[in-house]
Amino acid sequence: PCQKVCPTGALIVREGGGVRLNTDKCIGCGHCRDACPFGAIFWNYELNKPIVCLYCGYCVNYCPYRILAFEEVGK
Repeated sequence: PCQKVCPTGALIVREGGGVRLNTDKCIGCGHCRDACPFGAIFWNYELNKPIVCLYCGYCVNYCPYRILAFEEVGK
């Protein structure tokens, strides 16, 4: 859904799932964030651009409060 609502085509569907963001095409409208059914698009207010989660789990190791977890969900 998020890729379809992007007025500039800045989101590209990734093989295997998810989307990739072309920041050069992004105009910062926020439609993708609002449309994401997984809540995987966050907002970078300094750049006025979305941040697309790739589900890599890298952030878990760097959370200073140890509140993040990366778990496999039921299939």
